[in-house]
Amino acid sequence: MALTGKGFWIWKIKSCEGGVAAAIANEAVAASLTHVPIKIADGPYQYNYDRTAKVDLIAPVREALKLKNVLVWGWHYVYGYDPVGEANIAIRQIQRLGLDGYIIDAEAEYKESGKKAAAKLFLNTLRAALPNFPIALSSYRFPTLHRALP
Repeated sequence: MALTGKGFWIWKIKSCEGGVAAAIANEAVAASLTHVPIKIADGPYQYNYDRTAKVDLIAPVREALKLKNVLVWGWHYVYGYDPVGEANIAIRQIQRLGLDGYIIDAEAEYKESGKKAAAKLFLNTLRAALPNFPIALSSYRFPTLHRALP
């Protein structure tokens, strides 16, 4: 499944419409969005989880967007220092949240030496668990900078 149409990436749910799921979904519809990628992990750690209140912030937003027929993808900033840990948190979040797709955000850390092996281990672990799941790559905003990625 390829993403088409107009989307909006959410990094910090609490910074979007005060974190109110229905308000986020209403804004998505008002903007004619077809998809909303939400940050689900950072490295090997869950993201958009309120550790103080012990509340997942993603699930209510996902549900509100799905009710409005907006696709919800997860995105994940990966470092390559713990590729199996990063793959495992991605797998858990994707399965737990019932996402429509997953975007790997690989940036500066993947310019470092030895990252080809980390990328291969990460992707092999991910694909073993999610063989037919839609996966995309996002990196730098300028495509000419992508050459450094393995």
